[in-house]
Amino acid sequence: MLTLCFLLGAGLSQVMGQCSDGPVTIGAGGSVNLINARYDYPSAGRSTWYYSVTGASSGNAFSHTVFQMLCPTIRIEGAGTWNGSDQNTLTSGGGAPQPGSFPAAPETDPISGVKGLKFDLMLNNNTTRYYYFTVNGNYARGGITFAAKPGTSIVTTTVCGPANDCALAQDLGDLPDTGTGTGAGNYRTLASDNGARHTIVAGLHLGTTAPDADTGLLQNTAATSDDTTNSGATDDEDGIASFPTFVAGRSATVTVSVNNPSGGIGAATLYGFIDWNNDGDFGDTGEAVSAAVADNTVGNVSLVFSVPATAVTGVNLGARFRITTDTLTVGDAGSQGLASNGEVEDYLVQVQAGQDFGDLPDTGNGTGAGNYRTLASDNGARHTIVAGLHLGATAPDADTGLLQNTAATSDDTTNSGAADDEDGVASFPTFTAGQSATVTVSVNNPSGGLGAATLYGFIDWNNDGDFGDTGEAVSAAVPDATVGNVSLVFNVPAAAVTG
Repeated sequence: MLTLCFLLGAGLSQVMGQCSDGPVTIGAGGSVNLINARYDYPSAGRSTWYYSVTGASSGNAFSHTVFQMLCPTIRIEGAGTWNGSDQNTLTSGGGAPQPGSFPAAPETDPISGVKGLKFDLMLNNNTTRYYYFTVNGNYARGGITFAAKPGTSIVTTTVCGPANDCALAQDLGDLPDTGTGTGAGNYRTLASDNGARHTIVAGLHLGTTAPDADTGLLQNTAATSDDTTNSGATDDEDGIASFPTFVAGRSATVTVSVNNPSGGIGAATLYGFIDWNNDGDFGDTGEAVSAAVADNTVGNVSLVFSVPATAVTGVNLGARFRITTDTLTVGDAGSQGLASNGEVEDYLVQVQAGQDFGDLPDTGNGTGAGNYRTLASDNGARHTIVAGLHLGATAPDADTGLLQNTAATSDDTTNSGAADDEDGVASFPTFTAGQSATVTVSVNNPSGGLGAATLYGFIDWNNDGDFGDTGEAVSAAVPDATVGNVSLVFNVPAAAVTG
């Protein structure tokens, strides 16, 4: 609630704290409204504040108006009017002091007693004028006194302006924060919950757009509140254009755009956090990584995450990225709290279920004698792991997509559990050129699972690295509720490579 005061004389007190950006009534139907506070990068830490002021609907016109500025270090670098639509077209004057050179210190208005910037120009009833002023710092928004003089009286109200407590503007994230502490879908984001926050300093940020100042109140389920709440026309959440596909049990590289120009504030660090187990913090295995960002780095930096095989799949998981020259903990503590510079951006990501791969030798892209398509990078055979349907008695574990060796045993010896999941074929028959042979395969396709399936078998009889030649591929039906052995009959070519 905003207080409307009618005062005579001097001695107005400092106004602190939160404020509303909406129109505030003053006088007999008059109003004042902060339209925008724009932090002017890449200049050296200035901010421009845009207002509309409407004169009273009746009674006396406003003979002058004053915006309070109490911070001892604040200086005015320009002031005047704009047209109400184009914030890049500014006209100096408007009744504001115009010293020969800026910056100028705020002065105390002897009539209202308000120390600040005075626009000493008559504002008639029902007339709107658009004022602006530029000051020498990226001050946070706070409640300031606005005073106007209709006739012989002084009327005041509280409006948003450069914070009188000299607080610097800060950038915060927007992951959902539904209550103090953490939990599934509940992260430390808000200022009141010690969320990640960065004092805005010119130059160092994520993406191409510098951060705008946030209120410390932005959060929503989609982690888009900071994307849609901007002091300028541009969304500043542009550090990551797109995410890779995250698969349980495999590594993934996130490409992050950074801005740390030469002659700025020096070497920085990029931090990345992803909540793989959906518990609301970033303190578990593989959830925090970092990479150096050298001075004069304007471009992309890579962060490599190792997605745990046990990562929660198919739901939104919180992701947070920070850049700063401060040294943060590569863990949960580093995902929260104040940094003296840089920016934070929050996103949501999802993880796909783990995949099972083979382990035939894959010595290079393509195929050849003893060289098969096995690895993920070579479009090797891979299966999304779904409970129930598998070969043998042991369900597959998630593989990295990097397993291969000459003996085709790499997946046998690399297991997320204690058991080798390569147990579909207990033993092979003797294969003789020109004769048929039956391979017995243990399958698991229980009733009420995924339904009817098919078993496929491939053998490279001519040793050329593919399975496209005569007799190299066969199949057999696997009805629903089949838990046991299925036979695959191969006709071994007479020209099969032997020995």
